[in-house]
Amino acid sequence: MPQLMLASQKEQTGSRPTSLVLPSYVDVGGGRVLARFGSAVSTSNDSLELRRDRTRSYPGLVASAPRTDAFYRSFSPWTEGKDVLDVGCGAGAGLIYLDQARSIVGVDLADVAVWYARNSLPGVRFEQRDACKDELPKAGVAILVDVLGEAESPKEVLRRVGLALGEGGIVCVAEAHASIAQELLPPVRRAYSKFQLESLLLDGGYVIEEWISDGGFLALVARRSSTEWTRGIEAADQLRAEGLEEEGLDILRSPPKCSDDGAAAAWFLSVADICISRGEGDGALEALMEAQIRAPDDARVLASLAELTLAMGAKEDALRFSIAAAQRDAANPKVAHSLAESVAASLPVAEKIALWANASRLDPVSVDVAVSLARVAASHEAYHVGITALEKVREYHPRLSADFHLTLGWMYLMASRIEDALMECRLATVTEPESPAIAELLAAICEVRPRPAGVS
Repeated sequence: MPQLMLASQKEQTGSRPTSLVLPSYVDVGGGRVLARFGSAVSTSNDSLELRRDRTRSYPGLVASAPRTDAFYRSFSPWTEGKDVLDVGCGAGAGLIYLDQARSIVGVDLADVAVWYARNSLPGVRFEQRDACKDELPKAGVAILVDVLGEAESPKEVLRRVGLALGEGGIVCVAEAHASIAQELLPPVRRAYSKFQLESLLLDGGYVIEEWISDGGFLALVARRSSTEWTRGIEAADQLRAEGLEEEGLDILRSPPKCSDDGAAAAWFLSVADICISRGEGDGALEALMEAQIRAPDDARVLASLAELTLAMGAKEDALRFSIAAAQRDAANPKVAHSLAESVAASLPVAEKIALWANASRLDPVSVDVAVSLARVAASHEAYHVGITALEKVREYHPRLSADFHLTLGWMYLMASRIEDALMECRLATVTEPESPAIAELLAAICEVRPRPAGVS
C-alpha cells in the first residue's frame, strides 16, 4: 500500500503521525469516488464513497477543494513540543507536517472526514465533534485552517477553542482573504478582510502574535488573553442565548476601564446589538456613538450607525456613515449591506444592481440580501440576476420560508420558466399551505401556461 513518508524519519511515539497511508481510489462516476483502505477484499469498515467537490481535499485525489498543506507547514514551528488540537481537520493530511508536536487530536463534524483521517493516520486520535456546540479536547495549540469561513458561528467556535486552550494558549488561523470580486461556493459562508479577522480574534479574547500571510489567504498566530471586557461580553452573550437579554444588558451597563480602543468598541457594539434587538433605538444610538468616540475608524461601528440612522429616517447621516465605512473596509459584508441600503435608491439602475450584487457576493448566506437584490433586479426586468442570487443562497439553507419560494417563483414566471415557478409554489405550500399569496402566483401561472390543443 502506498505511503507518503515524513521528511523527518526519526522514530516517533505517542499520537503523532509517522506516515500517511493512502487508499486506492475507484471512480464510480457522477463526481463520486470509492476510497478503499486495507485488503483487496472490501468490507464496510475499510471502504467508503467520497465526493470530488469543494468540501475537502483528499491526498492523491484531484478535486476542487483548496490545498491547505502550506498553512500547516507555516504553523509547524508553533506546535513544537505542544499538545495540538486541529479543529476541522478534514482528511487529516496536513498533520504530517506537525511531526514536532507532543501529541495531536483532530476533530471534524463530518463522519466521512473522521473515517478517512483515522484510516490514513492510524496513530493519531480523531473525534467527530461540532466545534460550534461541543466541548473540545484540551490543548496548548489549536489550528483552524479554512474553518471560520465555513462555521455557522465563528464567534462560538473561537469561544470553545479558547476554553480548550486556556489562558496563554495559541491559536493558528488561516482563512480566505475577502474581495469585492469574490464568488464563494458552499460550504464557504464568508471570507475575511484583514481588519475583520483581526477584530473577530480581538472580540474573542485573543491577541495577535504574528501575521504569517495577508495575501490571497490570511494566516496568523494569536494568543488567548482573556480580559475583563472579553469575559463581560461572553457572559452577556451567554445570558442572551438563554433568553435573558435584560440580564445581559445589565452586565454591559458598566464598562471596565480599557486602554484598547478596539476592545472598548466591541463592548459598546454588544450593548447596541442588545438594544436593537429590544427595539431601544435611542439606547443603541448612544452606545454606537460611544463606540465611535473610542474607535472612529472602525468600519463595523460606522456600518451599524448607517443601518440604525437609516431605520430612524436620517438618510443623510446614513449615507455619510456608510460611505465612511466603505472607505475603511469595502469587503466587509455588513458595510456592503449598509451601503446598498443607504445609497442604492439614488443611483442609476446598473449601479443600484451592482451595489446589491456586491453585498450578495460578500454575504452569500444572507437571504435578506439575496431577496433585496432579486427585487431590485426584477423591478428593472433583470430577472436572470435575481434568479441567480436566489438560487445561490438556497444552496446554503435546507429550509426556507414560503415568502422566499414565492419570490423565486415570481422571478421564474417573469423569465418564462413556468415549470420552475410551479415547483416553487409546491415548496411554498409545504411551508405555509394556507397562504393566499400562493393562490395569487398560481393564478398568474395559469394565465400564461400553454394549454393542450382543444382544451379551453
